[in-house]
Amino acid sequence: MKPTASKGPVGASRNQGLPSGPLVPGLVKFELHGEELSHKTVTPCGSCGRVYLPLTWVGKKVKIIRVD
Repeated sequence: MKPTASKGPVGASRNQGLPSGPLVPGLVKFELHGEELSHKTVTPCGSCGRVYLPLTWVGKKVKIIRVD
């Protein structure tokens, strides 16, 4: 059998009115769900960078996104 694509209502857009390209060239939009948010600046530490987070976050999973 040949697979068929499902179609939505006539005139419906897949992007629901959102721009088709990136809002700012070179940037990517992320949507995250989590427990807490912390804005920090990376500080130098030898040959790498370091971010200090609350002690209660030790052992927890985190995601780091560079914003600039």
